[in-house]
Amino acid sequence: MPDTRLVRPSTIASIKRLANRLKRESGIAHHETLNLAARQGGFANYRHAQQQLGAVQPPGNTTSRQTFSLYISVHWRDTQGNRGRETLFMTLSAPWEELITRQGMGRVGKLRSLRQDGPNHLVTPPYWDSPESARQHAFRIGRVLQFIDATRLSPSSSHSRVYPGGRSSNAIPGNDHSSVWYHRPSGAYVFVDEPYASPLEGHQEERQQWADRHGYAIKMPSWPGIHNPDQYGGTRLCLVSAADNAALLDDLVSALDRLPRNWLTSSGQGESSQSLTKLVPPEAEPGVSREQGAKHTKPARKRRTAKTVAYRSLGGSSRRPAQRMSIAGHGEIGVLLQTIAREAYHRWGVVTAVNQVRNELVDWVQGEYTQEELPQDVFQELYYGGAPRDAPISRRPGMEIRQRWIADLERAKAVLADHYPDCAPVSFLIKKLDRAKGSVEKWNPK
Repeated sequence: MPDTRLVRPSTIASIKRLANRLKRESGIAHHETLNLAARQGGFANYRHAQQQLGAVQPPGNTTSRQTFSLYISVHWRDTQGNRGRETLFMTLSAPWEELITRQGMGRVGKLRSLRQDGPNHLVTPPYWDSPESARQHAFRIGRVLQFIDATRLSPSSSHSRVYPGGRSSNAIPGNDHSSVWYHRPSGAYVFVDEPYASPLEGHQEERQQWADRHGYAIKMPSWPGIHNPDQYGGTRLCLVSAADNAALLDDLVSALDRLPRNWLTSSGQGESSQSLTKLVPPEAEPGVSREQGAKHTKPARKRRTAKTVAYRSLGGSSRRPAQRMSIAGHGEIGVLLQTIAREAYHRWGVVTAVNQVRNELVDWVQGEYTQEELPQDVFQELYYGGAPRDAPISRRPGMEIRQRWIADLERAKAVLADHYPDCAPVSFLIKKLDRAKGSVEKWNPK
């Protein structure tokens, strides 16, 4: 471990960490080690450091007196055994630990796998299979932190707080890649919805009618968003909350609109490494070189199977069938699933299971076909635009409608079995379809 006398902390969080180390090494009182750590950072004492570093500007304010650096390293390993990392450098208006808690990171899928490797360095395990995919994931993490820094919203698990009447069946129509956020100063909850552009356009009138009916407001910043704004037509960010919070939504939109829209290329700085060398940010431990050879254990033997292949989605690492389904097959099952999800809107057990299958197949088809083989307009229609817009929605569907849903779910299972080999990923989807079927069979609307 480097000599603590060489460490020059530059944030409140790093001063606290150094103080804890000094306390363990010397046994002196914690308030004294805080002052010692602050003096090593060039401050008169800990109070002086708080005065200099602790001020946080309002969301979106670009006149902050100080910025805080952060390095995000995403490791990758391809099928030939090549390894490396992609590191993104970004600046925030406050230390990242003051923007989001560890518990909060667990509520955001893109941040869940991050671990801390130094005062201002976050890293992920080698989930990704190429430098390009690792780089894109680093940018996704950066966009999440950029969103939090601009809005000062906190991720929340209180999903019932954002639905009219607290019921998930009342969620905004056409929602996708959604998340729930909390605005601590006002106590307001905000539903962040990021559907793809094409289905969003098709649902606009229905979404506005929903907002008028339930007394909600929908705001869209020009900043494209977090999830996937640059592929397949791009997702679009929508902020949804009760109409009483419309002024807050306007403030959040203004803060987000001050962010650079082309941050993926213009503001992101970083570096690539073709081996798993450890990055040591210059702010972390002066006197230690930025690149140190990291000790690595022998990688685990890769699991090989003729029926499945590994793939990387926006949610992480998983497996899919090695054989691909025809585009026509995807189109048929897409219409079946979309129609059921729309018509059974008020039966959440059905909708949840069907959408889980649909989302999985969206990932599979993107791995099965290149963008040249599967143009954007065709991709959008497969699982987002192929269902009839006038499909009936009823809280009390008759027996005939429910029997049709059961037949359609059985047909979806048959399509999967016809195109894919018998393997664990396919069995997982069939179990989900069986769960949806069971929910339909138990539904006895009165």
